[in-house]
Amino acid sequence: MFPNDVFVLTGDLNQLNYNTILVDFGLSQIVTELTRNTNILDVFITNRPDLFNCYVAKSVLKSDHYAVRVC
Repeated sequence: MFPNDVFVLTGDLNQLNYNTILVDFGLSQIVTELTRNTNILDVFITNRPDLFNCYVAKSVLKSDHYAVRVC
């Protein structure tokens, strides 16, 4: 593995249990606010959480998911 590489996995993972992946590979899930009802379904997983800021807001589209913006 190259030490300067940035890894990102993002999407609507529904009920996929990704906690083992976080622990085994030293990754972080940076979406911490609810994205649909009482759940965090939309995730942004990375090995470099220091590079990203995450914001959750009501979507302008007709959707029951909130919008996730990562900068």
